Amino acid sequence: MDITLEPVTAANWRATLDLSVQPEQQRFVADYVPISAIALAKAYVGAGGNTWSPLLVRADRVPAGFLALATHPDAPGDSWLYHFFIDRERQGQGLGRAAMVALLEHVRGLLGPLERVFLTVHPENLPAQRLYASVGFEPNGEDRDGEPVYVLRL
Repeated sequence: MDITLEPVTAANWRATLDLSVQPEQQRFVADYVPISAIALAKAYVGAGGNTWSPLLVRADRVPAGFLALATHPDAPGDSWLYHFFIDRERQGQGLGRAAMVALLEHVRGLLGPLERVFLTVHPENLPAQRLYASVGFEPNGEDRDGEPVYVLRL
């Protein structure tokens, strides 16, 4: 299966709105539906003073997931991963891991001199914790809003 990440643009943003997770997973990803709408709004307004890079995950050219990276000018070597999910219709096919591998290739090759990627994960989202650990993320002992922070050192 060919997994690609593409920047969300005027040409493909509507495809992101059709992506969703199982209802019981919603609380793990975002407080709003559709999930990508909040991430695209954050990108548009530069929430938190960050530069946001929303990305559409495609599997064999078909929209299959979404994620957003955020960097802050005060910490140019760090990036935060937000709103990562695989569409409910495509879960259980190994796309989450494949998308994470593609993301790591992306940040290593395209985003400049990044040193670390951070994310938070809901403490009850054990599948996500296992996925992140499998690609090298480790808890750093901190938490944000009750969620443990994971870091990947590049």
